[in-house]
Amino acid sequence: NTLPQTFGVEGLEAYSMQKIRAYTTAVTSKMCLKSRDTCNVCGVEFYPLPYHHFVGNTFTASCDYVKELIPPQKFEKAM
Repeated sequence: NTLPQTFGVEGLEAYSMQKIRAYTTAVTSKMCLKSRDTCNVCGVEFYPLPYHHFVGNTFTASCDYVKELIPPQKFEKAM
């Protein structure tokens, strides 16, 4: 990773804050929230491998989606 060398600690923190702000703005946007008619989860960058996840672990989800998630204490066994 070359970010710390390129930006230094202060620059890295600013870079991280910009990313967090961008992810938060995106997942709380009207477009993301309106998509609930066709999707149960919305985020910025979705990757199916090595496991289903959104970059930054920042996403919005419907209550029905969250209700169906495997409880953390049962997750490892279920996988």
